[in-house]
Amino acid sequence: MHSSPIPRTGPFTFSTRFFGIGSYLPNILRHELGHILGLRHDNAATCEPENPSVELSLENPLSIMNFYRDPSRIRACSIQDSDVTAVRKLYSLNQSTLKGFDVITVDPDTLDERN
Repeated sequence: MHSSPIPRTGPFTFSTRFFGIGSYLPNILRHELGHILGLRHDNAATCEPENPSVELSLENPLSIMNFYRDPSRIRACSIQDSDVTAVRKLYSLNQSTLKGFDVITVDPDTLDERN
């Protein structure tokens, strides 16, 4: 049995066989990495009003952090300057509150499996 080669993008390997979403799987990974870095959905203020948040950058329809119910729509998105700006703002915060929200710094060394 011969299988097609797996396309490589940077240090990550992606297979077009995953869930039938291979052509936009790299952008889904980029989006999820944005969450790992601490970013909310770019349009959280309008799409998730029940979970208040602070906008760290202006809404950008091409942001990798946009949320779509149809994941194929993320195909048109990419990491934007607004995404980079939001991460820089988030990691440069040195105050205890921002626009009425507590800023919490988590020390990974103090976390255990229950947290």
